[in-house]
Amino acid sequence: MTHSLMLPMLGDQPPEPLRRFAHGCMHPDPRTRPDAVDLLTEFDDLLDRLYGRRRFRPFSTTPTKGQ
Repeated sequence: MTHSLMLPMLGDQPPEPLRRFAHGCMHPDPRTRPDAVDLLTEFDDLLDRLYGRRRFRPFSTTPTKGQ
């Protein structure tokens, strides 16, 4: 269900591997769809390949330069 929401939100912008991953999660028969918990590691690996290592960006309560 999440993937069916994700693709329209990204419009024409998602890279092809991300689009393929999402379509693979949207089988017409619910019994053939993978469980989200089973895909978590695979999705993390895909994001890592596409966008690089994740970086923690802390929230700030004080304005930063330019705000």
